[in-house]
Amino acid sequence: MTETDKLTKEYMKDKAHFADLLNYKLYKGKEVIKPEDLEETDTELLYNHISKRGFPDISIQRTKDVIMKSVIIFHCFLES
Repeated sequence: MTETDKLTKEYMKDKAHFADLLNYKLYKGKEVIKPEDLEETDTELLYNHISKRGFPDISIQRTKDVIMKSVIIFHCFLES
């Protein structure tokens, strides 16, 4: 991992930075995702590979940089 990758990973672990980026990209800067609503999750992912004929089943483990989860409730108001 390069120094830039390490710095970016540390920066994005900050919930305020993560929320800012998502709000900018998804909601044109409007604060929809709040840092306090984010929860860091396990970065270890396990993939099960379905075998092809003649080859054994294998599992592949991957590590992702930063994964956050949040529940976002959208309110839609219709004007009559």
